[in-house]
Amino acid sequence: MMLSSGPVVAADGPDYDVEVHLPENQMKKSINYWWLNVKPGTTQRLSLTIANRSNETKVFLVSANTAITNSNMTIDYSKSNKEATPFLTGKQPFLISDVSDVNGTGKNTQQMTVKAGQSKKATIKLQIPKRKVSGLVLGGINVSEVSPSHQDNQAINNVFGYSYAIVLQESKKIPDPQVKVASMRFDTQMKQFTFEAQNVTNSLAKKIQVKAVLTDSHGHKVATYEAKEATIVPQGVVKLLLKNKDEAIGKGRYKFKVTLSGQHLKNKTVTRYITVQ
Repeated sequence: MMLSSGPVVAADGPDYDVEVHLPENQMKKSINYWWLNVKPGTTQRLSLTIANRSNETKVFLVSANTAITNSNMTIDYSKSNKEATPFLTGKQPFLISDVSDVNGTGKNTQQMTVKAGQSKKATIKLQIPKRKVSGLVLGGINVSEVSPSHQDNQAINNVFGYSYAIVLQESKKIPDPQVKVASMRFDTQMKQFTFEAQNVTNSLAKKIQVKAVLTDSHGHKVATYEAKEATIVPQGVVKLLLKNKDEAIGKGRYKFKVTLSGQHLKNKTVTRYITVQ
């Protein structure tokens, strides 16, 4: 299964490359991101090389982050711990960002300067906690160019970036995913109905199909949501928004129905009746 490998944002194309170096404990040899068999209480070392093909010195931000699934049903490796928290159940075994040390700084991020036409290697050390994990822990490494005018505060120049997944696996057997439908409600500020899809296991929930329909007291559809072939990260929480058909949602009683299915998931349907005052 492809998680993320290579460029994530592009305009006119890159003038730098990133090469990932896969260690001996790589479980899936045909991919160019890290899917590693690790042991509790050990240190895992990762590395990559940044090649600056331009004719000027560039500064890059290398960061190791925890993976989330965002509201577009896309896996995102760019969030800081604070930004990632609303997208997680809080029951994940550990966060990749908490156990990462980039280039011996003791932090999960570091700026690297690479001169024109040269290459530089980045090393990322992961300190695997001693407590054994049943399932997967998912994160990613981002390499992004830092705008020259914002190098002091690490602002990113969103012209081009690379992102590579890190999947840590300690045991051969992975539990089946369980995805719950929760927090079905009317958002009074946005004037739209929302709900959450929560993966409450340490497994990847794959090939997720979600369909939500809101009907009024006459049985007319007034708002819908649909997603196909989505993936929810382990212990991921995704807030989803129904799109109103025509007019804004008015007062009344509504039937809110969500159906959900996916690979290794039992099909489920959740129905709520919600009154908008």
